[in-house]
Amino acid sequence: MPSNSKDASHVAEADRRRFFAAVFAHGSARILSKAASAPLERIKICLQVASLPPAVPLTASGSGCAKTLFIDILAHQGTNAFWRGFGAHVMGTGLGGVARLSVLRTTQMWAMP
Repeated sequence: MPSNSKDASHVAEADRRRFFAAVFAHGSARILSKAASAPLERIKICLQVASLPPAVPLTASGSGCAKTLFIDILAHQGTNAFWRGFGAHVMGTGLGGVARLSVLRTTQMWAMP
């Protein structure tokens, strides 16, 4: 009987390790993907709210507008401007990922005991 409880605790420890490994892998992949796409997201948001400086004209066809905005942001605000607000977004993404994986793990435990 003691060996059975020892095996169960060993399985629980391995399951816990797998869970935290999945959280780390999932979280780091999401953070890297958000960091890589942050400049495009910043340009998209600027175009959506039309917060263009007066020096950046909007063309009728829209061609070259994103490129012009990219160059303007880079010239006036520097490279860090593309990741403005990124920290708060990453925190929300990380917490949401942990919550999703926790719910997944809980439902797996209920469905497959």
